[in-house]
This record gives sequence, C-alpha cells and structure tokens, in this order.
Amino acid sequence: MTVRWRPRRRFLVAAVAVVALLGAAATLGAVLRQPVGVTAASLRIGVVDGPRDDQHVVLDASFFTPAGQGRLPAILLAPGFGETRYAVTPEAEYLARAGFAVLTWSPRGTGASGGQIGLDSPDYEVRDTSQLVTWLARQPRVLLDRPGDPRVGITGASYGGGLALLAAAYDHRINAVVAQSAWNNLATALFPNAAGGGPVSWVGGGPANWVGGGPASGVFARQWAGLLFTQGSAGFGTPLPGPGSPVASPAGSAAGPAGSAAAVRQHVLCGRFLPSICAMYQQAAQAGQATPAAISLLQRSSPVSVAGRMDAPTLLIQGEHDSLFDLGQADANYRAIRHNGGPAAMVWFAGGHDGGDQQTGYVDSLTAAWFTRWLAPGHAPPPTRLPVPPSLARFTAGTGQPGFAVSRVLGFDPSTDGVTLGIATAGAYPGLAGTTRTAVPLTGPPQAIDHPPGGAPPSLSGFPGLGALGAPPASPAPFTGGTSGVTFDMPGQSAAFTSAPLAAALDVTGSPTVRIRVGGAPQVTLFAKVYDVDQAGHATLPDELVAPLRVTGARAGRTVTVTLPAID
Repeated sequence: MTVRWRPRRRFLVAAVAVVALLGAAATLGAVLRQPVGVTAASLRIGVVDGPRDDQHVVLDASFFTPAGQGRLPAILLAPGFGETRYAVTPEAEYLARAGFAVLTWSPRGTGASGGQIGLDSPDYEVRDTSQLVTWLARQPRVLLDRPGDPRVGITGASYGGGLALLAAAYDHRINAVVAQSAWNNLATALFPNAAGGGPVSWVGGGPANWVGGGPASGVFARQWAGLLFTQGSAGFGTPLPGPGSPVASPAGSAAGPAGSAAAVRQHVLCGRFLPSICAMYQQAAQAGQATPAAISLLQRSSPVSVAGRMDAPTLLIQGEHDSLFDLGQADANYRAIRHNGGPAAMVWFAGGHDGGDQQTGYVDSLTAAWFTRWLAPGHAPPPTRLPVPPSLARFTAGTGQPGFAVSRVLGFDPSTDGVTLGIATAGAYPGLAGTTRTAVPLTGPPQAIDHPPGGAPPSLSGFPGLGALGAPPASPAPFTGGTSGVTFDMPGQSAAFTSAPLAAALDVTGSPTVRIRVGGAPQVTLFAKVYDVDQAGHATLPDELVAPLRVTGARAGRTVTVTLPAID
C-alpha cells in the first residue's frame, strides 16, 4: 500500500511543533492460510497471593489450543479493566488458530473469580500471573525452554496491557510482550500536569525525580477516575455479596438483615476493590489532588516502578484517540525498554479509550506476528539483556520489522460511510521530540480570564470514553468548533493566541510545546489546546485532546513550558 500524503495540520494555535518524517507505507500482518480447529476448556485455577502470600483465590479461566498433539508456544491474554475472560475470546481463538496455546482468565475481583481488585498490584494480580506461567509449564501442549519455564508471551489492552508489562518485568520466564493502550505511570495518568517542559515521566532514583510536572501538583482526572471506580464498584451486573457469590462479605459484618444491609452499603461504596484502593479514591475524589500515599500506591501498580527490569521484546500499540493513557505513556515505556537493551517497536493506531477506529484486525495481526517472531519454536529465547548493534538499531533490534508505524486518515469512503486509513512506517521510532523542530510564533495581548463560582464549564471538548461530543457546529467562527466534534471555549474564561497563516502545510508527529506566562493567583489550573484552523476559520481540535496543567507560585507571574498532547 502506498500512503498518499495530503496537506495536514495548518496550526494557527501552536508554538513549537515537532515533525517526524516517516517513510513508505506497509501493513504488517500474520496471514492465516487455513482455518484451524480450536478447543476451549473452562478451568478453575487456584493461586495464592497477598503481601504475606496467605490469600487463596480461585481464578475463572479458559485454555485454548489448536488441533494437534505437539507442543506450542503459549500466550497469556489478559482482559481490560472490569472485563472477564469472555471479553477476549475472539482474540484468544485468533491466536490459537495462529499456532499458540492461549490462557485467558478473569482477574481477581472480576466475574466469577474470587478476591478483590488490587489495580494490577505486584502483591496480587502480578503474583497471580506468575503462578499462571507456572501452570502453563505443567501443560503437555506447551513448549518448554527448560523445566518449569514455558515459552510464553503475554498480551492485553488497557488494564491487561499494564499487567502484561508488569508481569514481564517481575517474571523473566515471560519471553515477549504486546501491550496495547497501556500506562507507564498511573499517578501521572490520573493526575497529569503538562507544565514542566517535557513529557511527564519518572526517571528513577526517588519520588522527586520527575521530568515535567509531577502528580503531586497534577490536575485530578475526575471523570476518568470516577468512571473506572464506578465500573469496579457498582459495575455492570456486579453480583452482590452472599452465599454462592464470588463477592465476599466484608470482614466482621454481622449476620442477619442488618449485616446484609451493611454488606450491601459497603459493596456499593467500594465494590470489589481492596479497601486500600477504595480509601485512596475516596480521599482523592474529595480533595481533588494526590496524596503521597496515593502516588506511592499508583506508582507501584505501574511499569515505571520496575523500569530498570523491563527488557523483554515488546510491541507497544497505543491509541491516538486516548485522553486516559496517551501516546506519552507508551513513549515512556518504550524509552525504558530500549534503555535496558530490550527490543521494542511502537505502533500508533486510530483508536483508543476515547473511541475512533480500533483497527481490531490490524492489531490482532500485529500481535500474532510479534509472537511468531519471538516465540517460534526455532527461535532461542533472548538473553536477559540484548545488546543492539548500531547497524541494526533502526530495525527493532534486528527483527526486520518496522520500528514505528502510525495509522493515518487518507480520506472518506462513501461506500462504507467511513474513513480510509493508511499505515506509514519508519525503521526507527523517533520519540515524541521527533527529528525536526519548527517554531511557529504566536501573537496576542495579555488576557484576563476567570472561572466564577458556580459558572459553566470554561471549556468543552469531549467526554472520557466517548471522544468528541455531537456533530460539528455550523458556525465558521474560530474556536467554536470543527470537524472533530463540539469544541467550545467560554468567553471570559479562556484566552487565545494565534499565529499568522502558515505559508505551507505543516506535518506534526509528536508533542508540540508552548511557552506561556501566567499570573494573578498563587495557583492556577488551566487546560491547554492547540487548534488547526482552516482558511474558512473552522477550528479542529486534533483527537479532542487537551493538556491539563497546574501552575503554582504564579501570583507575581511565572513563565512555564507546556507540553501539549502527542498527535499525528
């Protein structure tokens, strides 16, 4: 396939734009030549977890194998947050037909599995996953590297993607990883702060070593946190505590109607979350900011806490339409893996937590191809640390596969009433800083803004999980809307700075940055956006993404560098 480049972003509200020049287009996929029969077995697998290894939990699981008798590489397939093993059955069957033994399960605290949600805690979900690796090593259909050590990869999306990265860092029996829409740091995802001059990430050595704004001063992602917590507490069809239910009654609850009522009240408040997770959320929701204890808990459930141990061959697939785990989260994971000498490739696809095109077939084929490359019976497992010769650095540590691929809209297809996508690739992932920097001067006088008590939201650009709201408005006035959906900035509560019309089209792949001066209050919370304004004055907010920031010490005025969301 050849990508037809078209004039893209004509940024009129931007400062420093980052450009990465990509090469020709290609589609990487695993081709299934013949339909293969798949057998699925329902299982109940007991594990022991907890900080003291004293909590016995039974996990509801499924084991998929293709027809035949020989030994096969295995794949652990973890579902997303609040989902059960049934949610990933189509992908499990696809991977089984591609020649893998696939184990799926409902994580602790979900579906028919016991226990409570630990938020991918190393003491709970990660420890459970390691025991599933041991279970695979005992199966007659699973290929072994050595006794007790199966040839195994792990994959998952969102909650499952975060678990995949954590599990591979803790258990080096896992030979390869495909993580989709995952996070690097839950603290910076739920308490982002774009004021700091660079992508927000933790670089190790202590809790103060933050690049960019740290979560202690971050803006609470209230809607996302509320949606996730509600799904894990009340959920969709979550069973109530009682006889025969996987939901245990709270410890110490009394018998009889009064005790049952108390159990239900506690269940509605905390659902199947561990008490520590429930308490953390309740405190953050009330205070609107992260406490040191919350940051520590969230960080421990994040790949950033084991950045020095992430070295398994990893394919990172991240959505361009994602205000929860944006492209910067995947970028931080990529940099950690490459720093440790591990092979890694990056794919940006046209979907994400906010919708878009999830490109399911494309993602499945990428996943199968990656595991075929690293788990094939004739391929020796990689050493703990894999040096990369400079001559091969641009090709995914010598795999021959593109190091970077990004989905792009080519145009509108009236026959399907949808967009046509192309895949652009490059031999190496350039990072969010790109390879070329272009400065775009902005102009505009100092502007006073305010958010009166009880006032309407100062800005409207999207809703977590739903992306753009509604159809584009007809008004041609700048900053009132665009083809991405409803975007509105309240007069008197927003400031705008624009560039002169650009002389030529500007392609942006990465994170633009802008320097602004803020003053008048000791602490100011803002949401920065970069709009693409066309010749008719219609403004488009790329991927409906904004950059939350909190500026402290600003009463006398303070200049900060804001890192805007990564886009393409």
